[in-house]
Amino acid sequence: MMDHLTLQAVKNFPIINSGDDLVSIICDNLNENGLHLIEGDILVIAQKFDSKAQNLFVDLRNVRPS
Repeated sequence: MMDHLTLQAVKNFPIINSGDDLVSIICDNLNENGLHLIEGDILVIAQKFDSKAQNLFVDLRNVRPS
């Protein structure tokens, strides 16, 4: 049974671009921050990172309201 919760933000996370290998970037950044995942850890990332890596976004300058 879990008896505590620890939250840890990472520093210097890079900007994600289309086609980036998100898993490698996350692992590298965790290592750079001296953090190591262990069994039972839960990693939370913003949906935006995944969307950007997969090129799943819309340039709002090209959207015409109707």
